[in-house]
Amino acid sequence: MDEPIFIVGVPRSGTTLLRMMLNSHSRIAIAPETHFFRLFWANRHKYGDLNKDNNFQKLWNDLTKCKYFGDLKLKNVQEIYEDLFNGKRSYKAIFTKLIKEYAKQHNKTRWGEKTPGHLEYVKTILSFYPHAKMIHIIRDPRDVALSLKKVPWGSRDVFPIARFWKRYINIPKKMKVIHSYSYLEIRYEDLVRSPEETLKVICNFINEKVEKNMFKFYLVSENYLPENEPWKTGCLKPLNSEYIGKWKTKLKEWEVKQIIATCSHEMLEKGYIENEPNFSFTDKLVLKSKNLQSYIKSFIRWIVRRILDN
Repeated sequence: MDEPIFIVGVPRSGTTLLRMMLNSHSRIAIAPETHFFRLFWANRHKYGDLNKDNNFQKLWNDLTKCKYFGDLKLKNVQEIYEDLFNGKRSYKAIFTKLIKEYAKQHNKTRWGEKTPGHLEYVKTILSFYPHAKMIHIIRDPRDVALSLKKVPWGSRDVFPIARFWKRYINIPKKMKVIHSYSYLEIRYEDLVRSPEETLKVICNFINEKVEKNMFKFYLVSENYLPENEPWKTGCLKPLNSEYIGKWKTKLKEWEVKQIIATCSHEMLEKGYIENEPNFSFTDKLVLKSKNLQSYIKSFIRWIVRRILDN
C-alpha cells in the first residue's frame, strides 16, 4: 500500500525546509518540485490517449525537456522510459515511477514529493493515492510577502501575494475529500521555534519515528537541493528564527496594512493577528488606491504577455 508524502503550501513558506528535514530520515526521500499535475495532468487533453505510441512519446519528450525533470537527476532515464512504454501508460504510473526511482536512487523506501502548488490538485492526488499524506505548511503572509519580493520570480507587489496566500489558505476548506488521516497543517513558525514537538506531530501523522538526524538536516541538504536556486541555500544552515517577524523592519507600513486588510480573517484564524483590524477612513482610501494600482499593473502585464505570446 502506497502512502506517499506530499508537501504543499504557498511558496516561501518553509516547504523546502520541511523537505530537507524529512529527507534526513533514514527511510524517506522527498523529491524536489516537479509541477507534474499542473504541467502535464492538467494538460492531458493535449496528449490524448497515452496508449497510442505517438501520444506517449510526445508527453515523454515534453516531460524530459522540463527543467524540473532535470532536478530529479535520475540516472536510468532510458530504463524508466522502457518500463513505462511497455507497461501501464497512465499519469499515475508515470508520476509514481519517477518519484519511486528518485527514492530508490537515494536508498530510501518511503517516497514523496514537494511542489507547493500541488495543493490545488489535492483531489486528484488523493484519487491516485487514497492513503497519501498531505502536509500543508503555512507561514505569516507578511513574511511570505517579504521573502517573495526578494526572489527573481516573485512579485514586488504585496497585494497579489496577499490574495494568493488567502486563496491557498482556504483551499483545504473547500475540499470535501480531505480528512484528518490524509491532511496535516503545520506552521513554519512552530517548525522553527519548536522543532522537536512539531516533528513529533509530523512523524506521528506519516507513521514514522522521529530520528535525530532530522534536526541536523543541514548536513545533508546539499545532496537534495536543485541547482541554480540560491534562494534555497538557507537550508544548508541550522534552524534560525531570525526570519520570523522580519517584516516588522523590512515592509512599509502601508504594505503591512494592505496584507492585513486582505487576509485578516485567515490571519486571525491561524494566530497571526489577535484582533480584526480597525482601519481609519484615510487608511481605507489609501488601501483602495493601492489595490486599484495593483489591479491595473496586473492587467497591463497580462496584456503584454498576450501580445508577446501572439
